Amino acid sequence: MKKVYVLLFSTLVLSACAQNETANDAVSETSNTIETSVQSSESSSSKRTETSTQSTEASSSEQTSEESSSVEDEEDFPYAVDLDDFVGGKDPAGKTIHHQIFETNQDERRPAINVDTKALNNSGNEISIDLTEGEHMLYPVYIESAPTKEITVLGDGGEKRNVKVNTEVKVEKYEEYDDSLKIEGDTYYLFYNDEGTMSLAARNFDENPGEKDLDSKNMVEYVQEYPNSAEDTADEDTEETSEDNSENEEKAEEYYDSIKAAWEKQRDYIDSIDDPDIKQSVQTSHSAAIAEATSLQRENPDDVEIIKKSVKKVLEGE
Repeated sequence: MKKVYVLLFSTLVLSACAQNETANDAVSETSNTIETSVQSSESSSSKRTETSTQSTEASSSEQTSEESSSVEDEEDFPYAVDLDDFVGGKDPAGKTIHHQIFETNQDERRPAINVDTKALNNSGNEISIDLTEGEHMLYPVYIESAPTKEITVLGDGGEKRNVKVNTEVKVEKYEEYDDSLKIEGDTYYLFYNDEGTMSLAARNFDENPGEKDLDSKNMVEYVQEYPNSAEDTADEDTEETSEDNSENEEKAEEYYDSIKAAWEKQRDYIDSIDDPDIKQSVQTSHSAAIAEATSLQRENPDDVEIIKKSVKKVLEGE
């Protein structure tokens, strides 16, 4: 009988121990699950915070980089010309003018070069070079900033001087036109002169013709001829006597009509062309006006200033 009691007691003890172990295991698993969850949450939060910090730092870095780039551009190109200075006034059709005429008073030089910053070609820029025979040549050009370079130019007074430049005018060629001047591949330069207007440094065609390599130490300065300045016009008008005014006004009207007729004729011709490739390769209307004015100046050398005022009125849409 004692053996039976002992056996029953042993069984009860073993059963109680087994239940305690099961409960301990369950508590341990629950604790581990909670701990893992907390660690996972902390890890995710840490990653989100780290990602947000990195994103903020990256954004700040990009902004600083852009600001630095802008400052560097100003420092790298201190002599660059702002192409917005080519914009001003209206042409006879009421369209905004995006070109400027550059001239030299040096004898036997190309009398004028027109630079258009809104041409109908792939580069969007074009130059028109007057020839001594009264003809002119058109070339597409690319205008861009470049590291500072020092060149030598021959000014209107015959003096040579060194100037620093950052704005290059790279000359290309229209497939439809012959390069009679042989200047394809030339690089000319835009810069601000001492008068506060723009100048164009171009090849010295007489001493350094197109058959030879361009000499940047022997270039000719072409000065902006028609700055949009009411003050300049007023000063010129004051210099004229009342006696001259009457005669000059008649001549000015005659020259104006002739130049404007050339402008309108070329405009109508361009408007009649449907093929865009052909349209972008033909002479522009303002180039036609300049060519007519140049021809009139050669035929009437005593009226050069009157003709200049007349062509200015046409190009400014007056």
